[in-house]
Amino acid sequence: MMISTEKLHLIDVVERLGIGYHFEAEIEEQLRQVYCDGTSRCKKDIISDEKDHLFTTALQFRLLRQHGYNVPCGTISAFILHMVTRIYIIL
Repeated sequence: MMISTEKLHLIDVVERLGIGYHFEAEIEEQLRQVYCDGTSRCKKDIISDEKDHLFTTALQFRLLRQHGYNVPCGTISAFILHMVTRIYIIL
C-alpha cells in the first residue's frame, strides 16, 4: 500500500505528463482518500502527516486545491509556524 506522499507524487507526475485525463476517476478517489484520511469525516485543516517536509505539504495543498477541495490558505502558514517553533527550540 502506498503512503499518501507517494500517491500525491504519482498523481503529480501523471498530470505533468499530460495523461491525467486517462485516470480521472482513480486520481479523484486517491485525492478523496488523502483529503478524508480514510475516515467518514473529511479534514478541514490539511497539514501533511510529515510536518517536516515542505514539499509534501505544498504538493498536497496544490493538488487538492486544483481538484476543487476546500483547503485553507493557512495550511502553509501552519507549516512555517511549526518549523519556526522547532528552530527556536534548537537555539
